[in-house]
Order: sequence, then C-alpha cells, then structure tokens
Amino acid sequence: LLLGVPTEPPAPEPSSLATLFRESAALDLDQLAGIALRIAAAPQDEQARIEMGCVLLVGGEAHWAEQAMLPAFHPGAGASFLRVLSGLWAVLGRMDRALDAARSASERAPDVADYHIHHAGLLLNGSDPGLALLAAGRAIGLEPGNAVAWRFASSAYLSLGLTAEAIDASRRAAALSQDQ
Repeated sequence: LLLGVPTEPPAPEPSSLATLFRESAALDLDQLAGIALRIAAAPQDEQARIEMGCVLLVGGEAHWAEQAMLPAFHPGAGASFLRVLSGLWAVLGRMDRALDAARSASERAPDVADYHIHHAGLLLNGSDPGLALLAAGRAIGLEPGNAVAWRFASSAYLSLGLTAEAIDASRRAAALSQDQ
C-alpha cells in the first residue's frame, strides 16, 4: 500500500478469467481447466502455479500469468518458482523484481547453472557487467560446456573493457555451440 492506495492490481475475478479464456484462441482450455482444478485443491502448489503461469505466458497473457503465480509468492518460495517468476517479471519490464527473484533463485539452488545464467542475463541487461560475470562464472563452474554461459561471460568481459578475455570466452562459446 502506498498512502492507503493498493500498489498492485487487484486479483482477477473469476468472471474476467472466463472472458479471457473465451477470447484467447492461443490458450489450451482443457489444460488450463486441469491446472485450475489442481490450484483449487491446493492453492499454494507452486508447480501448478508455475504451469498456469507458463501456459498463460505462452498464450500471450503475461499479466494474467503474473496474477496466476502471485498468490503462491512468499519469502520461502522455491527456486524454480522464483526463476519462472523472475522471467515473467522481466517480460513485464519489472526488472528490479526480476533481478531480486533471480538472485534468490540462484542462492536457493546454487548448484543449478540455469539460474545463474538467467541471473547473468538480467544483470547484463541492467548494465552490471561485474556481477553478470560472477553469475556467468558460477554457471561455467557448474557446466563448463554451456555455450550460453560463455557468451554471457564474453559480453560481461567486453563491457568491462577486457577485450582479450571477451574474445577468448566468445571463441569458447562458438566452439561449444558447434559441438551441440
């Protein structure tokens, strides 16, 4: 709340969701109905919320995807939930929230390279190449053969003015991309 005024949009009404589902040809209604039943049975089920958010996002409904996920958002949310929510917030342009969620996901699951790669990408977009390089380095440490992690490291090196390191990382990424 900001001066007594809600800062978040209100939760969607069931009737507005029904209208959305009827109007969007891109949404798989049977799939959504099955997920909705799982959410009704267990409202805090993070996996069901992730699935609902992903289906809505793929259907072009990023705002509704966020609304589907937010009821399960809490300080102890799981790493995979935070990773998906971070990506969703990035799509919606909420970069501060996206970065916080990505950092939390990386901290909660430090052995998952994808979370560090995602975090590195957001940090690069946010013009923080030093932290992006650290995140990419963590991913490379976990998965030395991950071409995306090497590309992010290369971009970070270049942004830091470390041209020789950027070229080396870029060559490594290119070689790995050819192997895959």
